[in-house]
Amino acid sequence: MINYMIMFTLPSGLIFELPVVVYVLSRIGLVTPAGMRKYRRHAIVATLIIAGVLTPPDAVTQFLVGIPLLILYEVSIFISARVAKQLAKKEKEESLT
Repeated sequence: MINYMIMFTLPSGLIFELPVVVYVLSRIGLVTPAGMRKYRRHAIVATLIIAGVLTPPDAVTQFLVGIPLLILYEVSIFISARVAKQLAKKEKEESLT
């Protein structure tokens, strides 16, 4: 019973860290919103594969894991865009001084 709970809670917890990871990678400069938008289709396929691996062979459970992951990916694009805008503003201010 505990093993079953860990099997679902741990991956779900890791999935919800996606926006935080994207924020850090955007601050470093490894992830850009344009790159995330460009590879959106790849992310959808990867999301469905990840959801299929993490869940039992049930389509409903796969979608219950996959849809929040896709929503978090879209939120991560928004976060990356805000970080890029902040970095551009900071760069512009530094170039003026």
